Amino acid sequence: MQKLTIETRNINDMMILDLKGILDINSKGVLIQNFKSMYDDNYSRFLLNFAMVTRIDSSGVNSIIEIYDTVEGKDKEIVLYNLAEHVGKILRFAQLHRFITIKRNETEAIS
Repeated sequence: MQKLTIETRNINDMMILDLKGILDINSKGVLIQNFKSMYDDNYSRFLLNFAMVTRIDSSGVNSIIEIYDTVEGKDKEIVLYNLAEHVGKILRFAQLHRFITIKRNETEAIS
């Protein structure tokens, strides 16, 4: 089983989380705990790079919603980008695109 690993980067007022692996019930806590430990009011945008996410399930979707709930109402934005086609389909099915910004690549996500 491939676990989820997360590397973080900072660009100006943005925190970028580079995700690698499977985002499911086994790794949901890793993402949420990592995000909450890195959360800082000085960042206005939190970008989640899904380029290396190989699979996501409903628990993974729920972890994204929990991250969104953490920043909601605080003048912060969550942006997801570099989604594999199958990951994008799941997130669209869950209708996350209605309240979370989804971009094609890092250049679009940063701008």
